[in-house]
Amino acid sequence: MKAYVILQKGYEYDDNIYNPQEGGTPMKVFFNLQDANSEKDRLEIKSMKDQDISYYTYSIEDELNVEINELTSFLESLNNKYGKPAPVNRWDSLGEYQLNPMASDEEAKKFLSMHSIRFYEVTEVDVDVTSLRDTQIDRILS
Repeated sequence: MKAYVILQKGYEYDDNIYNPQEGGTPMKVFFNLQDANSEKDRLEIKSMKDQDISYYTYSIEDELNVEINELTSFLESLNNKYGKPAPVNRWDSLGEYQLNPMASDEEAKKFLSMHSIRFYEVTEVDVDVTSLRDTQIDRILS
């Protein structure tokens, strides 16, 4: 039997940027790929609203699928539409390449399509249901 695990990718800070690590932390297991991808997208959108993607690369242009002007214009239009969010604390400011927290799901998906930085991934795994079946049979018979 196949299952789909959502992994939260790990990043390590090196005094310059956050660098991706191999693998990730399992978050949820699904038995339907479409459900797993939907949840991954929901988690990805939430993450994009919480952090500036430029912290994860030396050059934002290296991660873009569009021209830099298109990305900055898009983000600026969202801040004009919803208002620029206040910083979380006095040391932090809303990042130049951070999705506005008020952005709709459609706007967030457009933002995701503009770059390649991701915090979650879905991986397929095999599930051995033999031990589960045996446990259930034992429970029924006892």
